[in-house]
Amino acid sequence: MKIVAPVTALLLVVSGAATAVSGPASAAARPTVTLARPSAHTAGDGSKVHFHGTLAHTGTRNDKTVVLQRRYSGRWHRVVALARQDDGRYAFPGRRYKKAGTFTFRTVVRRNGRTLDVSPVRRLVIRKATRDDSARLQIRASDRIRANGCKVYDNIAYNVDAARTTPWSLEVTVTKPGGAVANTGTLRGTGPRAGRYRNRLCSTGAPTGNYRIRAVLTSSRFSRLTERNSFALTAATGLLPDLRMRNLNTCSAAERTQASGNGGTGCFYIHTDTTGPEAGLRLLKFPATTFNLGDGPMEVRSTRTDPGAGTASWSGGATQRIYDEDDSYTDVASPATFYWESVPNGASDSHGHQHWHMLNFDDYSIVGHPGAADEKHGFCLQDNTTAPGVTSAATYPNTTSCGYQQPNATSIVHGLSVGWGDTYPSSLPDQGIDIGGLPDGTYTVTVEADAQNVVQEKIETNNSVSAQVTIVGNRVTHVTASGGI
Repeated sequence: MKIVAPVTALLLVVSGAATAVSGPASAAARPTVTLARPSAHTAGDGSKVHFHGTLAHTGTRNDKTVVLQRRYSGRWHRVVALARQDDGRYAFPGRRYKKAGTFTFRTVVRRNGRTLDVSPVRRLVIRKATRDDSARLQIRASDRIRANGCKVYDNIAYNVDAARTTPWSLEVTVTKPGGAVANTGTLRGTGPRAGRYRNRLCSTGAPTGNYRIRAVLTSSRFSRLTERNSFALTAATGLLPDLRMRNLNTCSAAERTQASGNGGTGCFYIHTDTTGPEAGLRLLKFPATTFNLGDGPMEVRSTRTDPGAGTASWSGGATQRIYDEDDSYTDVASPATFYWESVPNGASDSHGHQHWHMLNFDDYSIVGHPGAADEKHGFCLQDNTTAPGVTSAATYPNTTSCGYQQPNATSIVHGLSVGWGDTYPSSLPDQGIDIGGLPDGTYTVTVEADAQNVVQEKIETNNSVSAQVTIVGNRVTHVTASGGI
């Protein structure tokens, strides 16, 4: 049996030329409509949602209508329509949504009432407005306050997450013991903002006791937010200094070089001299620094009425000035005494200090050997050394402290700012302990700040440091220091 293959084309000869004739024509491309996926939005934030997509293969005439539909209650409902559309991109006007939720949309393209195509379904997520807005209270300042002074008593952190055009207000109310209003304050703004609101209370006539604070943050876009706190108003106490000594084996490179050049170790060496202010002495020399690491400055003042007394010893009339948070102060009596440089070592200002010394403020000693005499008796307390990490300016520099170049002064000030110290290098005359005929051995050297207790301090038990030193002849062969900073 002969099988004949189906004919898919006829070969026609027209005017002597061969032409291939194809089979049935392919179908035209199908009209399509697409809808871009809308981005998520936040309810009530003032922005608009934009729907857009493309038309393809619908013809070149502007005779199509694109309809945006939303599905709810089980049916598709018309939202908006665009008439006279052609192939290419289309876009609906932006729309605002105030209600949170997930919504379903599609677009339909029609010509003369007949549906040409329906886009894939897209879902729009409208987020709920966040409720992170808050007013938090932090009592940052001390709860102590001096009469007739003012201080910051609350520090309210707020974070408003609102639309750009949404107004809001933060209202603060403080009530006294008993319920009467002591203070109110209001901060108003528009749109998102974060920061701190600070309020002040002046204590003139303010009773002591517990004060209540209420902060209320209100806005048209979220519920009223309320935070509460309280603080105690008590009698004020001053900002006291805290005197600390530097570790006795902590010193500069220059000090270590000087010590090693004189047969010493670390910061210690022995010095003997036949002339000058230290003639006939065998001194264990080392530098010493007294720091103030307290809450307030260490300040000692003194006055006298007779400038004609000149360089005679100055006793009586000394006070310690204790400052409070609001820069007010209280002067309390101090047993401090003062002398010009000629007292007690007999030298008439030969060392060039040219200021008034506080007598025996620090004490140098060797444990168990009272005969090893402290040769350092005079101290002009001033800011000349900063503690680690301190960047504040000096309040008591050499040029203004201790009655500098004023032997006939009627008032003097000694002081150490918070974070500052007063250093006495080992090269100063009499900076050390007279060890006389002390035999070779290992000894404990101690240094105590404010040995005469002439100032009130925040902590009175941390003023001393010590070091163990080994002496062989006029050499220091070993040092182990403890305590201090």
